[in-house]
Amino acid sequence: GRHWVCEHRWAGVAGLVGFRKACRGLPVTRVQGTAKGQLAFRAGEECFVALVKGSNKKWPQDYAPVGNWSLAGLDVGLPPGRYCDLAALPARLAEGATSCPREVVVGP
Repeated sequence: GRHWVCEHRWAGVAGLVGFRKACRGLPVTRVQGTAKGQLAFRAGEECFVALVKGSNKKWPQDYAPVGNWSLAGLDVGLPPGRYCDLAALPARLAEGATSCPREVVVGP
């Protein structure tokens, strides 16, 4: 049988808590997705998320990871700049933090 999977313990999930708090209640727009299990959307003027369906090696699922998703050419609606990849964080980003272990570059 299947075992319980506690995703809240996975590295990255805790990092998304700040995203949820910052973007809660904002209107969702620019929804984009692919048949390969990729989903992206914007919330309000300052929030954007891109998700890729995958699996955890410790708790394998019935599908294989699809790998990284290049966002090149995707209209995310954010001004050019460097943004923190909150899902790469092992824990919630501390208030006032000035660095991020993994960044995403938008624009030229």
